[in-house]
Amino acid sequence: MPADGHPQSDPELNRLLRAWHVDASPDPTLAARVQARLHRENDLALSGWLSVLARHLTRPLAAAALIGTFAFAGALAARLQIERRHDEQLARLAAEYVRTIDPIRMVASEADAPSRP
Repeated sequence: MPADGHPQSDPELNRLLRAWHVDASPDPTLAARVQARLHRENDLALSGWLSVLARHLTRPLAAAALIGTFAFAGALAARLQIERRHDEQLARLAAEYVRTIDPIRMVASEADAPSRP
């Protein structure tokens, strides 16, 4: 470093920087290596979950509890859907019943009907 402490006035550094050349061509295998690494990490993560699941399902009690839980959840979801459809049908029937006995509609339909001589 020069005596004044400023790196721009150092002739040796200036010569080195002028001679320095960086080859910035991209590595053609970089994308393939990155994809391979991502797939490897995903496979390890998936195999980790699968191994935990397989380890628990090898015990009959755990397997039965899991199957029972899924069966109960499915039955509960079906029950809720049936109940919702029943409520919708009941509301639709009630609205139709009210329309059939509505006195204002009955009067309006009699007024629209042609009069008999």
